[in-house]
Amino acid sequence: MEIAANLISSALAPSTLTAYLSSFDTYRTFCHTRGVRPDDFLPPNAGVILAFASQLFLEGKKAGSANKTLTAIRSVCRALGVSTAGLQSKQLDLFMRGYKKLLPSVKRVPREPAVYAVLSRWCAYLNRFRSSTGTALSSSVAKALLVSMFHGFLRPGESTSGSENSSSPPLRSHLSFHSDHVLLFLPESKTDIFRAGVTIRIAANGSPLCPVALLNRMWRAARDQRSSAPLFQNGDGSAVSYAQLALLIRHCCLGAGLDPAKYKPHSLRIGAATTAACLGFPASVIKVLGRWSSLCYQVYTRMTPARFLEVSKAFAESSAVTLSPSRFGALRATPSTDISFENLHVLFASTCARGPALEEL
Repeated sequence: MEIAANLISSALAPSTLTAYLSSFDTYRTFCHTRGVRPDDFLPPNAGVILAFASQLFLEGKKAGSANKTLTAIRSVCRALGVSTAGLQSKQLDLFMRGYKKLLPSVKRVPREPAVYAVLSRWCAYLNRFRSSTGTALSSSVAKALLVSMFHGFLRPGESTSGSENSSSPPLRSHLSFHSDHVLLFLPESKTDIFRAGVTIRIAANGSPLCPVALLNRMWRAARDQRSSAPLFQNGDGSAVSYAQLALLIRHCCLGAGLDPAKYKPHSLRIGAATTAACLGFPASVIKVLGRWSSLCYQVYTRMTPARFLEVSKAFAESSAVTLSPSRFGALRATPSTDISFENLHVLFASTCARGPALEEL
């Protein structure tokens, strides 16, 4: 059973496991202080869960926070192999509907995608003011980090240290240079549940924002050139942190005349997906580029005002469109077997470099 418990816990990301156990501990403390019988504690009794949720409401917890707590308790119960029927009652469903009306979650400012045009403005600002990145980072490291995260569809935790979902920051030994691309090995990533590591390819494109050229410039100027040193490092050789990345993006937004509240570190990954979609890359290609194992990548591709206008104009000109079998049958997604993945990253990099109408994104 110990082996099974270890394997079950290893299936979850450390941050997820910590959050689940914290929520479950809150529920356990509630049951202990209220004198709940062990048989009603596990499996969770429907009445006890309603009382627990009521306590969260009285404490002023927002509906979103309460829902996450209940989801965590449900996940822990499943891992322990106990029934979750008490967490799926009709009464709880109705209770949560009322909860959402009275204590709705605070709506966050949506993250804007840092599309290629935004990335270009950030880097243009860094070029004009090389000594001003808002952090301890040099201009060369700052540009290499931003551009690499975009072209590699990197998550913040895959390129920096100290974020909530970060693993170990990439090391110099994880990067290898080739004639027209670089290979970056990620020992851990969100979708790599077996921690086998994944190698991503970032291609050169010959533009002023060529990721390979910027990485090469940063590589040669690094203070700590040991293979075990962080790939993205400060002047003292320490790894770039998530907080520094967030501060860098805020600084670049202010310098480029953009609202810093709308752009976060994850905006680069969202922006890469959105740019690829606007350039006409099929969904199957975007999924491969971003290393998504599910359909969640569709959440990241954002519609731009220009694309909404394009769709509206297309509707106005669609009087000749009929649902004939031939036309309807042609509306098929490109199967992954028809895609040549060999030069996929080269194609994406070169298309971004050309930037057809990307200023409209």
